[in-house]
Amino acid sequence: MFHSTSILCARRVPKRTEAPISKPNPYLPYQQQDHHIPNSPPSPLSEPKPNPRSTTKNPFATPRGKRYLLGGGLILFAMGFYTTSLYTSLSRNPSSTASSSRTTTTATTSSSSTSSSPHRQADFTAIYDTTASDYDALVGISELLMGMGWLRRALARRARGHTLEASVGTGRNLRWVRWGEVRSLTCVDASREMVGVARGKVKTEGQGVELVRRKLRWVVGGLGRGVPKAPPAGEENEEKEAGGGAGVGDERRRSEKNVGEAKKSNDGEEGEKMEESGNMALVGQGAQDKEGKYDTVIQSLGLCSTDDPVQLIRGLARATKSDGELVLLEHGRSQYQWLNQILDRSASEHARMHGCWWNRDIGKIVEDTGLEVLKIWRCHLGTTWWIELKPPSKALMDKWDREEARTKAVVDTTSPKRAKWWSWN
Repeated sequence: MFHSTSILCARRVPKRTEAPISKPNPYLPYQQQDHHIPNSPPSPLSEPKPNPRSTTKNPFATPRGKRYLLGGGLILFAMGFYTTSLYTSLSRNPSSTASSSRTTTTATTSSSSTSSSPHRQADFTAIYDTTASDYDALVGISELLMGMGWLRRALARRARGHTLEASVGTGRNLRWVRWGEVRSLTCVDASREMVGVARGKVKTEGQGVELVRRKLRWVVGGLGRGVPKAPPAGEENEEKEAGGGAGVGDERRRSEKNVGEAKKSNDGEEGEKMEESGNMALVGQGAQDKEGKYDTVIQSLGLCSTDDPVQLIRGLARATKSDGELVLLEHGRSQYQWLNQILDRSASEHARMHGCWWNRDIGKIVEDTGLEVLKIWRCHLGTTWWIELKPPSKALMDKWDREEARTKAVVDTTSPKRAKWWSWN
């Protein structure tokens, strides 16, 4: 009996066919001869190695890389230009141009050039009326390089309900406002030309222009006498048309008589009238006065150009509801003494050119107000200040009233009195 495997064993195993071995050609150099051995793995030395330089792609050869390269070059050029201009302006001797643009006495000018006290610094805010049309171009590059757009955006996004923006300037914060969360926005600035530029931006930027215009009020004038009242609830449209709310129609007519006809907008059509702060109903100064206060009060770069920043902050705080927010974005002295010396040396010339004193001690100003600080954050070597303040309590406002009464009494006693016509003196 045969096993099944005997058949397999009986079969003849075929021979394995192999490729003929190539014989070397004696007439060729050794490097050109074929030394390949059949049925053997190829030698790694026989395969040519790829050149890493030839396979690596140039990242700047693609269109996207070219755009990055061009953008980076423009940014470096702008940073170099701005750094050079800043160094030139800071290293320039302020006394070289003091004689040509001096508006006060020599003693006042020399003392104000190095002083950081607002009461000893001259007022150059009239320059804003002449630089309003070019203001965005003047500060655009510097704010872009410093990242001020992010700070302005964060500030504008805090707007809720009835909002007051003091020192609105040319309206550089308006593009970031969430209009769906804002019931009204009162924009105040002392420069009429600045407010005109800001009003022109609303007509060309953003969506829902008509809805935005119904929520906006434009006020020209300082806030030394007080803050205009917020529009009454549910009467934002009537407030815009009436220009000052209930009970101020006479003031509006007097304002129109003094100011004249409303100015034309950039496109030639008549726009919203700009109200005068002195002819509007003001927020009550007492702690019991709650009518007309704002849910949010914001200000950007305004303390550098006012003659009494402490009273300005107190006025803004009085106009804020007890559960509202008061947020300031300011610039001033640094936390480094070497930088403060540079700011002091060039402060006078900078104020003549731009209207603001950039060497003021913002921390000392906020401390003098007596308000409770909720948050302070500084950047740009400590020259930029983000400040959040708590609205004042009744006791604090009563304290302010007593201080103001004492100050007024001192001024009345020290001021010379005019003698009566019947007296011998």
